[in-house]
Amino acid sequence: MQNKSDYERELRNQISIIKNTVEQMKGRATYGSFEKFLKHLSTIDQAASKMAEQMNGKFFVSIQKYKKILVPYDGSKYSKEALNEASEIAKKFGSTLYLLMIVDVSAVKPPGMLLGIMIEKRLKKWSTQLLESVKSKADKMLESEMQSCRKMGVETYYEIQTGNAVDSILKFANRQEIGLIIIGSRGLSGIGKIMALGSVSRKISEEANCPVMIVR
Repeated sequence: MQNKSDYERELRNQISIIKNTVEQMKGRATYGSFEKFLKHLSTIDQAASKMAEQMNGKFFVSIQKYKKILVPYDGSKYSKEALNEASEIAKKFGSTLYLLMIVDVSAVKPPGMLLGIMIEKRLKKWSTQLLESVKSKADKMLESEMQSCRKMGVETYYEIQTGNAVDSILKFANRQEIGLIIIGSRGLSGIGKIMALGSVSRKISEEANCPVMIVR
C-alpha cells in the first residue's frame, strides 16, 4: 500500500505530464497529421487513467479533452476529409461537433462588373438572389452531413453565416468556447468561392485561441 507521500508524488507526476502535453499541443497549434494529434491525446488519456487509479475510486476524475469541435465546411474534398477526421475524434471522446459554413457573396464578381456595365441596383439584386440560392444549397448540404454524423452517435449541429470567413469562424469559436478546430487546407474555386475556405486555414491556425488541425 502506498504511503501519502508516494501517492501525492505520483499524482503530481501525472498532472505534470498532462500539463506539459497540453502546452505542447497549444504550442504547435496546427496539426497536419492525424496520427500525431491522436498520440498527444493518448498521452493525456493514459495520465488521466493513472490518476483515477491512484485515487482508488475515492474521487471522480473528469478530464475534458475536447468537448466541442468546430469544422468550417464548404463542401470541398478537403473539408469533407476534415469532417471525417473530426467525426472520428468526436465519437472517440464524446465531443459535440459543430459544422459552420460562411457565405461571402463579395468573393465572386458578377459578369460585366469589371467593365462598369452593372449598375448598383442590379448588383444588389444579383447579390441577393445569389445569396438566397447559395444558402438554400448550403442548408441541404449541411443537414445531410449533420444527419450522417448523428447516425454515428455524434451530437452534431450546423450553422450558416454571411460575411468574412476568418472573422466569422474565430468569433464563432470564441462564442461557443470551441476546444478544437479541424479545417481543410484548401477550399472550392470559381463560383464556389462564395462558400470556400481557401487560404482561411492558415489564418485560422495563426489567430485561433484553441488548437487547429489542418487536414490535407
